[in-house]
Amino acid sequence: MIKEVLCANTPIRNPKRGKESRVGRASWYRYYAGFSTTFVQDALTYAAPNAHARILDPWVGSGTTTEIAAAQGFEALGYDINPAMVIVAKARLLDPTVHPSLPSILDDLLSKAAQRRPVEPAEPLAQWFTTGTAGALRQFEHAVQTLLINPRDYRPLFELPTLNQVSSLAAFFYVAAFRVLRELLCSFGTTNPTWIKLPGTDERVTVPEKRLHAILREAVNAMANHLKTPEQRAVSRCSATIEKATSSSLPISDCSIDTVISSPPYCTRIDYVNKTSPELALLGATSVAVKRLRDQMIGTPTIHKATPEVETAWGPTCNAAVDAIARHTSYASKSYYWKTYMQYFHGLGASLREIDRTLKAAGRCMLVVQDSYFKDVHIDLAKIIEEMGQALGWGSFTRADFPTKKTIVGLNTHARDYGNPKQSIETVLGFRKER
Repeated sequence: MIKEVLCANTPIRNPKRGKESRVGRASWYRYYAGFSTTFVQDALTYAAPNAHARILDPWVGSGTTTEIAAAQGFEALGYDINPAMVIVAKARLLDPTVHPSLPSILDDLLSKAAQRRPVEPAEPLAQWFTTGTAGALRQFEHAVQTLLINPRDYRPLFELPTLNQVSSLAAFFYVAAFRVLRELLCSFGTTNPTWIKLPGTDERVTVPEKRLHAILREAVNAMANHLKTPEQRAVSRCSATIEKATSSSLPISDCSIDTVISSPPYCTRIDYVNKTSPELALLGATSVAVKRLRDQMIGTPTIHKATPEVETAWGPTCNAAVDAIARHTSYASKSYYWKTYMQYFHGLGASLREIDRTLKAAGRCMLVVQDSYFKDVHIDLAKIIEEMGQALGWGSFTRADFPTKKTIVGLNTHARDYGNPKQSIETVLGFRKER
């Protein structure tokens, strides 16, 4: 096994989002789990075998990998189980030549949205907004779908088995509405950047329709301005597929992918779905449907009815960690926390096997991961994934470690009781399929 450990002059820059995430399409939607555009640029240079390579991101998130890969002329494929993130990733592929048409399209959308429609009794947006405001938001969403997706058959996008009908143009306006939701609901955020609270009945947000339409226009204009830069105007038409799918069951042929660039959910019980629950509500998801989606996520804090069995292929580091958690004396270690870790590693292992199935012989896989702690038990995720990769017959060709203080664990003051470090290590791992 060849292993090259990158040093200070590494060609791979820090994957943590920096200033570049506040400009261009990367700024359209702030996503906690996203990584930097500069990292993807470096990873493509480092791991893509040729100009015609097929690039896969099985946890596409906000779409950084697919945007950069497609802009550079690669065939990009991205999948995510969360339909809200599929919409965000699709929007980032918008052809910049549509920029002059965006104001008139928005005018048509707002004109149609002003046509009154009855508010459904079970309107999901009514969890956060009063009836009139929820109805105005739904009218805009209805206008986007009927004018830009399907004029004959309105159905909540959340319920559709596929989002292939959603163009990047339609997704652009959905993301503008997502931004408005974030702005209007900012007071319901918490110190945990992946959580949003539900308001009491008398705390629900009210915004007059005229003001709401003005905020939507501001959001569209802000996003459209990023399409006018020389860099964005130079983006060519690209080949990209972004769709709903779970990372453990991808609609891709065997041995058809050249390079994987992605980041699996971290092992910190981050509730990615909860943070996007307003966006999912705009797509028509009920609270029951959101809970069902949470249950399907890797790393979910919800508990499944059946706990997976330990697998030898997880490797000695992983199995030692879950055994230590099971034997830990702290409250609910075996009854709750151990089960969440077992679910996480089961889902992670299944996803790595799926990546292995889709990769060509000698295909490369670059993953961004981060270590964490359960009390005083170190979860060395980089080493765990290295061992899982070895079990699949992967060779390690690169590794780069980047200390970071921006972690979910850092928000938990009780973690200090166990003497845990104030920073974690974010790691870029590079593998080659050796067969």
